[in-house]
Amino acid sequence: MLRYTSRFAIFLLILRIVTYFGQEPNKPSPGQNRKPLTAEEINSFFGVTAYPFTISIKLKSKVWNSRKPLMVDVIFKNTAERSVFIDLKSSFQFNGWLNDNPKKLPFRVVWKQEGQSFQAKEEDYTEIPVGGELKVALTSLRIESRPVVPNSEVPWRKQKPGKYTLFLNYSCGSGKPSFPGQWSGQAVSEEIPLYVK
Repeated sequence: MLRYTSRFAIFLLILRIVTYFGQEPNKPSPGQNRKPLTAEEINSFFGVTAYPFTISIKLKSKVWNSRKPLMVDVIFKNTAERSVFIDLKSSFQFNGWLNDNPKKLPFRVVWKQEGQSFQAKEEDYTEIPVGGELKVALTSLRIESRPVVPNSEVPWRKQKPGKYTLFLNYSCGSGKPSFPGQWSGQAVSEEIPLYVK
């Protein structure tokens, strides 16, 4: 019975990851009543996830006026022993997640920067050299409503100022790599504090 319960719990966790990280750009997930997993939760449940790079977020300001776009820098740092190539032109997507209560579902941040619909070639990929960093500037397009189980939502405009946490996930590519160092998949940043006014 214990073995069955553990397997079922792992299945639910995988379902939560696929539901949120496998969606198309700017299209809400049909499973939006499930909370996305943070990097800490993924590592806690599945062990430390090995990526050829780390992702961190650098805020333009620790205090954000929510009447203006949210602007952040995403820092990719190559931790592998060879160059890594990521897609920042075609099939890529950043999703941000804002939350003021860990017991509630987060608000999704939609960014202006998103992939275009074309088949990327090797020259369309961006190289992150060994030990190097790559900075990508993001500007929010909108903050989507918070889903409430079972079939309701809370508009962002009704949110109160206060302390929030922010993390994001980056996804790009699909299928098998076509050249050495090409990366595809989903990667998650750590959570950082953000004060909203």
